[in-house]
Amino acid sequence: MSKLVKTASFQPNSAAPAPANNTPDPALGALLPAYFERRAADARLLAAALAEHDYAQIAAIGHRLKGLGSTYGHDAISEAGRDFEAAAAVRDGPRVQSLLEGYIQLLAELH
Repeated sequence: MSKLVKTASFQPNSAAPAPANNTPDPALGALLPAYFERRAADARLLAAALAEHDYAQIAAIGHRLKGLGSTYGHDAISEAGRDFEAAAAVRDGPRVQSLLEGYIQLLAELH
């Protein structure tokens, strides 16, 4: 079994201020409302997958978030995606739950 290496990661309960919108392309700004709506839908999908212990689905959503966050200038979403993926790999339900709570809070702060 591979050993997970701890790197800088998404901290769901950190007291850091909400990150600024770092969208790399101003034209993407018009897409942000739909982007955040889809990220909220991802949170609902993550909750459903967790309830079903569907760690493959959690990993897939996490993988998608990794790329989408950086595309839209929200590195914290990418970090959350990496953390969801890592927690799913070891089937750590309590960690996924904690990450999900932090992810929902993050979306509220960003939106």
